[in-house]
Amino acid sequence: SVSKSGSGTDYIHTFTPQTSETPISVTLQEVLASIHTKNYLASVIDGFDIEVKTKSIVNYKLSGFFQDEASATEYTGLSFSTINPFIAHQASVEIDDVSNSYLKNFTLSYKNNIKSDDYRLNGTKKVANFPVGSCAATGSLEFTTDYTTILTKYSALTPIKLEILLTSNELYDTDSPYKLEIIMPYVFITNAKINRDKDYMTITADYEACYDGTNAPVSIKLYDNNSTGY
Repeated sequence: SVSKSGSGTDYIHTFTPQTSETPISVTLQEVLASIHTKNYLASVIDGFDIEVKTKSIVNYKLSGFFQDEASATEYTGLSFSTINPFIAHQASVEIDDVSNSYLKNFTLSYKNNIKSDDYRLNGTKKVANFPVGSCAATGSLEFTTDYTTILTKYSALTPIKLEILLTSNELYDTDSPYKLEIIMPYVFITNAKINRDKDYMTITADYEACYDGTNAPVSIKLYDNNSTGY
């Protein structure tokens, strides 16, 4: 689900997993070579993937299903002006509220695990029903640090709170049009290692975010400091 708050220079979209067993459906439109518009009816999102490399464009991919499709006479979606890509000039990680500003790589994959094959129509991409399975949030991170507590907690099977903060401005640049904050309050490290072959100690870890009984396993906040229209 998505909620909006703020305005002006503090406009925020907050994305959290839906608590209902029935996923929210929308109509998606595709314009084909400016000559034909197609509607994908009752479309649902099954999962998303985020990939971050410092100083690179943040990649975000959605996957899902739809119940039916139909031709449309015109495009009825919103129009946007040219939007600059989100480049992660700065990336930091917080583990149990201890900050580290040397995040190098980060991935997150979230799946609703919709049982689409049970309701797929005649082997097509059309799905009659969308029963949601057990969601899964997994990923990896790589950062340079002298903070080895994460390895101790990994070996002791202790959950951690994991936060990722990405900003689109350089360190000494006051203009920060975009900021992305990813919060996972209950995370288990499933694999971790130290690379001692480099000049700095680099920790690489795989993780799985879980539901702690109170908080969503993943919440994502997108800050837009340029416009109230997105």
